[in-house]
Amino acid sequence: MKIVLRKAHMISSNSVFNDLKKDILIENGKIVEIADSISILGATEIVSDNLKVSIGWFDMSAKLSDPGIEHKEDIESGLKAAAKGGFTEIACLPNTKPVIQSKDNIHYLRSKSSSNVVELHVIAAATENLDGKSMTEVFDLNKAGAVAFSDGGYTISNSGLVVRLIQYLRQINGLLMLHSEEKSLTAHGVMNEGVTSVYLGQQGMPSIAEYMMVSRNIDLLKYAQGKLHFNKISTAESVELIRKAKQEGLNVTCDVAVVNLVFDETALLDFDTNFKTNPPLRTPEDLEALWNGLADGTIDVIVTDHDPQDEESKKLEFDLADFGMIQLETAFSLLNQKYHGKISMEKLLNKFSTNPRQLLNLSVPQIEVGSVANLTVFDTEIEWLYTEKEGKSKSKNSPLFGQTLKGKALAIFNKGQFVDLRN
Repeated sequence: MKIVLRKAHMISSNSVFNDLKKDILIENGKIVEIADSISILGATEIVSDNLKVSIGWFDMSAKLSDPGIEHKEDIESGLKAAAKGGFTEIACLPNTKPVIQSKDNIHYLRSKSSSNVVELHVIAAATENLDGKSMTEVFDLNKAGAVAFSDGGYTISNSGLVVRLIQYLRQINGLLMLHSEEKSLTAHGVMNEGVTSVYLGQQGMPSIAEYMMVSRNIDLLKYAQGKLHFNKISTAESVELIRKAKQEGLNVTCDVAVVNLVFDETALLDFDTNFKTNPPLRTPEDLEALWNGLADGTIDVIVTDHDPQDEESKKLEFDLADFGMIQLETAFSLLNQKYHGKISMEKLLNKFSTNPRQLLNLSVPQIEVGSVANLTVFDTEIEWLYTEKEGKSKSKNSPLFGQTLKGKALAIFNKGQFVDLRN
């Protein structure tokens, strides 16, 4: 099959074609020509007023609920949602039943997704059953294909265990991804502690709960001398702690969820449980600090934190509803509507394309003749209506249904396959 991208604006900091507009010919899954104008018969053409292309987008923090919770999401529906959102690769968290903590678990996920255009990578549990008490067989899991280790949204409170994990993973250049929340301070909390929580009469989750664990884990990293990744930071204090740690030369990285860049705590004024997330939506000042952290390189990666929940988990009183929001299909659109004046599009795309692959020791695709096409084609100006009917995720816990969003993926290429997303 031959596909031509017409006058595609290439945004890829690692490419000699970066920031140029060219025709790109892709044939049988490979980039075979990049030129000012390509004349060819019988090819499928992708044309748009603001056509752009980058290396395929990568999400390194998604929950797919498979195995064991497939009524919320399964591999097929999760990867369809990822494809619609423009992602060619995602890494799934181990929060399943059973927990992803064995070679068989990893083999199940990899085999079930092997033919899909979206490449699925597996983040294995750092501790057995995500209980924070004993370490999993990290060496064996790494050999089986685990790209990182995490307890998902659970905090590893045992300091000695965090040290041992850092030291063990240092031997295989493995990445430990930590959720930072002092649970004794957030018990029964449902949203950020502040003016809005007081106004709504809801139990708050104070920012100090995140600050304390980030601070502790940085101290443990200094002692253990390895590397550490903070998953989904959300506060100005966390940004500053990690900024200072990097300046001191520590091998520390972090990511932030899309919702924590786009929405603040006032989104909860209508008690929409779809905005109930963990970490919670914070203050406008926190959002500003997070964007500054992205701009200066303190924050390395943007993640979707895709967290499917069924109706029974969300259509409840606010304090009883589960945390979580689906985000794979809408992540880029939300960022596209928010990033202006805060960071360049090139930097933004690096945060969910190049950087996550580098952190996970995976190869980074290239936009060059002869390369296998691992690409996301998109238009930043297209407006589209996000509807529940057209959503690919099994779960519908999004506050965005019925809204017109700006910026959309038009096609993806990966693994020799092409998916046209224009219709």
